[in-house]
Amino acid sequence: MRTITVLRAYILLPAILLLLSPMVTPTGIATADEVVLSLPDAINIAGRQRMLSQRMVKLYCMLGLEIQPETTRQQLDATHRLFERQLRQLQHIRGVDSDLGENFLAKIRKRWEPVRQLLDRTPTPSRAHELRDNTDELLMVAHAFVRKLESISGNNQSRLVNIAGRQRMLSQRVAGYYMEKVWGVEDDHLQVEKTKAEEEFADALEFLKNSRANTREIKDLLALVEGQWHAFTAINKLPDPIYARPLMVSEASDKILELMDRITRLYTEL
Repeated sequence: MRTITVLRAYILLPAILLLLSPMVTPTGIATADEVVLSLPDAINIAGRQRMLSQRMVKLYCMLGLEIQPETTRQQLDATHRLFERQLRQLQHIRGVDSDLGENFLAKIRKRWEPVRQLLDRTPTPSRAHELRDNTDELLMVAHAFVRKLESISGNNQSRLVNIAGRQRMLSQRVAGYYMEKVWGVEDDHLQVEKTKAEEEFADALEFLKNSRANTREIKDLLALVEGQWHAFTAINKLPDPIYARPLMVSEASDKILELMDRITRLYTEL
C-alpha cells in the first residue's frame, strides 16, 4: 500500500458530521480508507471513536425526546457512518503490527454490533438504558486501543493527543447523561457518573492549559473551551429542565466538541 499523508478533517457541528473526503494522489484517486495513518493521527481517529460512542447516546435520547427530530436523525446517521468508516481507516497504521491492530479492532467490532442494532430501533427509555450499557463497553475497548497506540508511540505529543481527544468524548458523555435524566431513563448511577465525567473534564483541561507544548493558537482555543465549559456546566445545573434547555445543552456540548477536535488536530501537528 502506498503511504500518503492523512487527510485532516474537522467535525462541523451542530450540522451533520463531516465525513472524510477522497484524496488525490499522483497515481490516481485513493479513498481516505486507504490512507496509512501516522501514530498521532491514529490516536486522534481512534480517540474520536470514543466520542462517537457517547454522541450516539445523546442523539438517541434527543430522538426519543423529539428534539429537532429530522436534524437529530441526520446527525445520528452521520455519526453511525463515521464510526464505521474510521474503523476501516484504523486498519492501516504506520509502525503498528497489523495483527496487534486487528486484535483491538475485532474487539471494537464485537462491541459495536449490538450498538448498531439498537440505533436502528425506535427509541424508548428502556432501550436508551440498554444503549448506554453497550456504548460504555464500546467506549472501554476503544479507549484501550488508544492507550495501546499511545504506549507504542511513547512520547508527550501522543499523550496530549489522547487527553485532548478524550475531552471530546467527555463533552458528549455529560450531555448524554443530561438527556437521559430529562427523558426519565432509570439508572441509579447516572448522577454519579455525570459528576465524575465533569470532574475528569475539568482536571484534564487544567492539565492541557499547563502544557509547555502549547502554541499561541492552542492556548487561545483552550481559553475558549474554558469559557464554553463554564457556560455548559451552568446550564446543566439549572433546575426543572424544559424543552429548550436540552437543546441548549446539546448545542453547548457540540461547541466544546468542535473546539476540542481542533485542538486535538493541532496537537497531532506539533
